[in-house]
Amino acid sequence: MRVVWLSLAFASPGFSGNCFAARAYVRALLARGHSVDVVCAVPLAEHPSATALTLTPLGSGPVPDMAPVPIKDSNSVCSSVCSTHPAFAFLDDWEARPTVWAYPVSSWYKVDASAPHAEWAAAIEAAAAAGEGSTPRLEEADSLVFVDFTSLGALDALAARCQSLPRSLFLPYRIYSTDPGLAQDAAATYAAVETRCVARADGVAVLSSLDGERLASLCETETELAVLWPPLRSAVATLAAGADICPDNVAAYVEAVEACAGELAAAGIVPFMCGAAPDAAYAEAMYARVLTACPDTHIIRGSLSTTELGEAFARAVVNVHPATYEPWGMTLAEAAAFGTATVCHAETANIGVVRDLLCEPGVTFVANMDAPPDAPDSLASVLRGMLAAGTFRELAAEAGAAARELAVGWQEDQLGARLEELLVS
Repeated sequence: MRVVWLSLAFASPGFSGNCFAARAYVRALLARGHSVDVVCAVPLAEHPSATALTLTPLGSGPVPDMAPVPIKDSNSVCSSVCSTHPAFAFLDDWEARPTVWAYPVSSWYKVDASAPHAEWAAAIEAAAAAGEGSTPRLEEADSLVFVDFTSLGALDALAARCQSLPRSLFLPYRIYSTDPGLAQDAAATYAAVETRCVARADGVAVLSSLDGERLASLCETETELAVLWPPLRSAVATLAAGADICPDNVAAYVEAVEACAGELAAAGIVPFMCGAAPDAAYAEAMYARVLTACPDTHIIRGSLSTTELGEAFARAVVNVHPATYEPWGMTLAEAAAFGTATVCHAETANIGVVRDLLCEPGVTFVANMDAPPDAPDSLASVLRGMLAAGTFRELAAEAGAAARELAVGWQEDQLGARLEELLVS
């Protein structure tokens, strides 16, 4: 089966679960022997030294004679196996490779309405107008997957010059229109485009039963709706088979650390913070507060490699995930794979991975992440109570072991089989 996969986020640097999930889904299809054409964006600003991408499609057939197209020309297509481009160096570690059609955008690190989805679609449209070989031919594919509403413009650009479309699957990694706290006008804008995505697709697969309910409440449709959990990344699963408090609602985490600084120090537990920060000023302000409370706090400004992630979780007592809503929550699943339990929001029905996968009693700890530090059910109070009991490490280790048994049971091979079913049904 030949699958065309549309995902704005796929190239490096990877900055969100969307990117890593897209890679995992594509890799799962390749592992089952399918051919995959990935249509994605590539960030100009992150790769200024790469002046061109070769226009050499991956495959065993004859290669057309095409000159490289400058990546700095945002009106030009960069379609390629990208074997020498740093944005796709991670493909060197894959056993099978997709054909990659990458189109330049001028901004990165966003997957919501501020993402460069319109610029990406415009680049594809310009490439399609340039002639044969600049975009994949959808009529030659057996199935098409478009990820999130950000792929809708790209799909429109490709479909405009296509005589027939293959069966399509809409794969939203988040139902943006139902995000808690979203302004009414923004919610209406998201709802309109997400409804259009559902209407455009032959099938829909969401990441969790939570998002299934949210999407069903958004629009009435007879379109098939399936739940397709994201898998553990293969490298994580491999490493897991073989720092101490690791955070999303960052302010809640910082407030808890400030409130429990003395107890944490007495227990020999050091806070740990890491990750790419779209708002650098806000991140630095949070870091400063944590360092004031706990000067030994370990901070990494940027994303961790898989090996570094494994090392962090191997040292961790517990993972703190203060977000009050997660369509899935891959950090929780990956922490569990390494035997690290998570403290998450008390309304676990709003955390997809806890609701669907880590759902057995005793595998996670809960706290009200919306509560002020002095509230009895706040993160600070829960941590303080666990520390006061004197068995924090033992309780966390027991919960982590139980969580691991659940997390390692859903990996890329199981995902690939289920995704294959959805694409051929």
